[in-house]
Amino acid sequence: MGVSTRGDKSICLPVADEADTSKCLNPLGHALFSLNLARKLNFGITHNGNCQSQKLVSQAPLLSELFGKRVALLSGWSDFNNSVKAFQVLGLVVEQVRSILEEIEALQELEKKGNIAAGQALEKRRFSFLATRKDKSGLLIFHPDELTSETLNAVEPLHLVLWEAFAHKPIVCTTSSNFGIAMHDVLVRMQSLPIILGDKIFHILNYDEGDLTIWCPRRGSDIMRDDKDDILQAKIDSTSLKCELRRYDTREERDINAICQLLENSGYFFPTTPQSKADMEAILAAVSLVNPGLPEKTSQAVLKSLKSSIRGGIYGAMIPYLCPDFSRYLFN
Repeated sequence: MGVSTRGDKSICLPVADEADTSKCLNPLGHALFSLNLARKLNFGITHNGNCQSQKLVSQAPLLSELFGKRVALLSGWSDFNNSVKAFQVLGLVVEQVRSILEEIEALQELEKKGNIAAGQALEKRRFSFLATRKDKSGLLIFHPDELTSETLNAVEPLHLVLWEAFAHKPIVCTTSSNFGIAMHDVLVRMQSLPIILGDKIFHILNYDEGDLTIWCPRRGSDIMRDDKDDILQAKIDSTSLKCELRRYDTREERDINAICQLLENSGYFFPTTPQSKADMEAILAAVSLVNPGLPEKTSQAVLKSLKSSIRGGIYGAMIPYLCPDFSRYLFN
């Protein structure tokens, strides 16, 4: 891994070896994995034939003159309309796939040591993935006879775990607008990014896979401009992703209703603003008042995921500081 800061060209470099992507129990490792995920999904890269990183830093000459020192503005990638909220989304996605990838890697290690059961378990999971890939017409891409051991072994682990995590489990996301748009864009990219395996082309998610609920401000409220609402609605209308908009008037109402929905239906909670564990416990206490007994009926695994998922968004926010564009600004 490395970042070049010499010259004017951004260099698209792998941020982690494939075998090491899940070993990210520390904040930096998590951010590196999140950046690697973004590259795998073809985010943050210019599409002019060169492997270059999209611009993140813009010089601010007026502010520089005002403060008497060099000042620049940090933004997000153009893929996400320059919103930095996308980095939190990527970090939250990694938080959910990391444990699944660790399972896959553990099975791979056992298989290398001759464990037949581990090899069979891997083959079954890869088969479930490829055997259900469909084209836009809903037709299966692979015939069962084509799913040989050689083909199954060629499945990239990251593609497999993204499918296992998000194909059939809903995401409940709270947003003012940009965070929800970024989450929508990431899921749609999983539906549209072509994956080539032999002579076949398929996608991580089929067009009928993926489920997103966006809790967003009521149109016309102080925190939802009409143009932002138009962008969000246009995004939803232009794709096949199953996505529902639910409206709120206050953030307190939003958090309680979003958590109630999550606890009733299971799934993942992606909060726009990273919460502390204490904040999450306070929201769960408020949920108990609105819907007594609901938290008690919920599995400990779901409750644990609610309290742990917040760190993914915080770690994901580190992504721009690991990109070549930011490094060039620091060292030029």
